[in-house]
Amino acid sequence: MYKQIDQQDLAYFATFLPAERMLRGAAIAEEYAKDELGTVKNYPELVIKALSTEEIAKVMKYCNENKIPVTVRGLSLIHISEIKYRSRSGAAAPASSAAASRSPAGSCSKRRG
Repeated sequence: MYKQIDQQDLAYFATFLPAERMLRGAAIAEEYAKDELGTVKNYPELVIKALSTEEIAKVMKYCNENKIPVTVRGLSLIHISEIKYRSRSGAAAPASSAAASRSPAGSCSKRRG
């Protein structure tokens, strides 16, 4: 069973991510709630705008250890419930990290929609 995000999880992410790079609720744009085909529409509970592979590694490791599902989207952000990422150079993050390969596909908690 997967865990839903709670205040303890948000507090952990806040130790290395500023609040303006963690989107919740109404701050999450509709584009983050659908797949590329437009066939699935579910809002993530949290979107993280990571700027480095170190931030991505911390998020992925934490979510994996706490059974929080994650969806990684290239070139932009991390969605907890989905995770999207954009590097500082704008290049896509490598998808083959050990933490990423062990993380469940999906989302980091309950979705609305």
